[in-house]
Amino acid sequence: MATPATPSLTVTATWQGDDRFVAETVTGYRIQLSGGHGQPIATPSIQPPPAAPANDGATCTPMEAVLVALVGCLGVTIIGVLQKKRQAVTSYRLRATGVRAETQPTVFTAITVEHMISGQAVAREAADRSLELAETRYCPVSAMLSKSVAITHTITIEEVAGGSSRA
Repeated sequence: MATPATPSLTVTATWQGDDRFVAETVTGYRIQLSGGHGQPIATPSIQPPPAAPANDGATCTPMEAVLVALVGCLGVTIIGVLQKKRQAVTSYRLRATGVRAETQPTVFTAITVEHMISGQAVAREAADRSLELAETRYCPVSAMLSKSVAITHTITIEEVAGGSSRA
């Protein structure tokens, strides 16, 4: 007898420059996030996908919103720290996958966050330190969630040649 697949949810967030990110659910629902006035706290602005039909099913579930809050808070914090460390980041994308319990209540039992950073000579130490500061000091969403669910992170840094970084 086959074991049923463990239910999970995935959201992504893509850096738009400054402290702005656009998060997207698997159904295509987009949410704009920013730290606002240099503060490392994400403030959501919910926007439906552009030109989406009224009944296309693009919605954000409450549990997806939890993951959106996490990637928004982490992203805003980490890009801010990397900028202060004068790292030439040209793109930054986060993907969070939350594994849910198979029985009610279907809380997250594990969350994995992938950080995909591109830039010119972005130092691994700077990225690691930025993540550490986000987890332990500046991202309240991560601090709150980590009290009840294991959150693991991976960081991938891709070197890009030439070009200019986003401000």
